[in-house]
Amino acid sequence: MTTEELSEKKNSLPMTYNEQVSMSKVMFESGLFMSCKNAQQAFVTIQAGRELGIGPFESLSSIYVIHGRTAFYAHKYGDMIKRTDKYNYKVTEHTNEKCSIDFYENGELTGNSTFTMEDAKKAGLDTGENWRKYPRNMLYARAITNGAKWHCPDAFKGGAYEPEELGATVEYQDDGTQVVLDVPNPEISTQIEIPKEGEEVELEPAPHGVIQFALGDDPREHVTVTGVEKVTVNTFTELQSANGRPYAKVTFLEKFRIPGVEPKWEDYNVSPFIFEEAPDRYRSLEHGKEVFAKLTFEKKGDKNYQNCEIMLVVAQEIEASEQQEGDQNELV
Repeated sequence: MTTEELSEKKNSLPMTYNEQVSMSKVMFESGLFMSCKNAQQAFVTIQAGRELGIGPFESLSSIYVIHGRTAFYAHKYGDMIKRTDKYNYKVTEHTNEKCSIDFYENGELTGNSTFTMEDAKKAGLDTGENWRKYPRNMLYARAITNGAKWHCPDAFKGGAYEPEELGATVEYQDDGTQVVLDVPNPEISTQIEIPKEGEEVELEPAPHGVIQFALGDDPREHVTVTGVEKVTVNTFTELQSANGRPYAKVTFLEKFRIPGVEPKWEDYNVSPFIFEEAPDRYRSLEHGKEVFAKLTFEKKGDKNYQNCEIMLVVAQEIEASEQQEGDQNELV
């Protein structure tokens, strides 16, 4: 059995919504995973790992979900690439001035990713303490991250970032390993209660009334990002941009209340960039499905934009778990 098949088998292990909620709570309260600020963030991180075939412990120790994007340590990219049995890479040059990596697919060279100190200077990166102290490590991190995006995106479900790219505070150790000191995730509203151990959760449809969103953190001017809330899909429409990239429009059954923001339309856009990171998740949306979503409102001149990102489809996870349990019962 290949490592890819092993990952798929591990990802298919039954885990109901209640089990994942309880596990998230226990692992967060252990105090061993400093990247998660609450149990809800642990839940989303574990779910991100499941979609990549990674177990809960490995997810919480190597995945960082930052503003809805999945980031990994630089050394984790090498592990994820090699475990596919499809892709591989080879570092061809690695100095204090340059890192160059060749990428292979099924044994054939597909391309190269190179990052230099000149590139770092152009991007304004070279003034950071990590770049001054550990230039070889920083160059490698950017070279392998870029290569993962360009040459093997399906190994990461389309999303490949290094934590520092997304605003995390990262410290490098003398042995070259990274430690994430702070992850600028939006705070998640506590309206979603985490049950006590052994307590069952009634998964009834969310009330079709008004949902109060908390505000998240975003340094950009004229941009408002919310926290994550559980809402119910009304309609989903997949569209295509002028350059052929898929995107979507989603409406919800509830009305939303956001501090300082008045939604202008009922529909919310899912940008091509977001859609392409998890197309199956979005294409599974239909009327009545419960999801965890966050909203983004942006004003550019006289134009207003309102977007959404679906972090998790609750109903999908429940149905999959029930089906897996049913299949197991038939085998017994």
